[in-house]
Amino acid sequence: MFPTAAPSPRRSRTGAWLSLGLVVASALAVARWVDLTPRVESDFFFAADDPQLVEDQAVRARYRTGQQAILRVVDPGASAADPAVDRRETVDRIEALADAFAAVDGVERVYSAATHDPDDPLYGRILAPPDPAASNIVLQLDETDPEVLVPRLEAVVTALGDGLSPVLSGAPVIIEQIRRSLFRDLLVFTGAAVLMVTLLVGFLYRDAAVLVGMLAASALAVNATLLAVRWMGVAIGL
Repeated sequence: MFPTAAPSPRRSRTGAWLSLGLVVASALAVARWVDLTPRVESDFFFAADDPQLVEDQAVRARYRTGQQAILRVVDPGASAADPAVDRRETVDRIEALADAFAAVDGVERVYSAATHDPDDPLYGRILAPPDPAASNIVLQLDETDPEVLVPRLEAVVTALGDGLSPVLSGAPVIIEQIRRSLFRDLLVFTGAAVLMVTLLVGFLYRDAAVLVGMLAASALAVNATLLAVRWMGVAIGL
């Protein structure tokens, strides 16, 4: 067995700085060119050839219908036992909500008890839920990205919906909530994985150089994979 020469400290330092430089450069490239935001598209819920999805897309293409969001509010002064309670104050607050929503960029039209008669056979189906104390505000939306539009709607609900037990729903709202949940899970599980591997390698080797080298190599491999996926045109998502 022949003795091997140990690498010089100067060469080791050069290699360490080179590795860290590659990690930083790859991380900057990922931040610049790779969108890590999870995308929740129609095929998240249905297969591309699902008959219901195909029919819905055909209807939207023919009639150019946009997305809808629904805000459910509850009159704190009304009850099922006494549905005839004067709801003037609540109607005024609904009108304020409707006016605020109408001013939001991305909302095309607003339907509410302040703009349409809930007793009308047509509008009553969407404005008057089975609960006599509740009322719906229906928002017709354009094609603005839910990631941009939903926070605007939530800001209106936060500002004017206090005391009305507001519940915001609709396809764009659900899509944004799923996206937020996926992104939060991405951060949590990625952080947990890095922490566990760091603790395991640190416990096994008890060497800072090995630990830092492992983390640098892992980060470089992940960044290189993300960049390769981006250049191949593969979207980030499920």
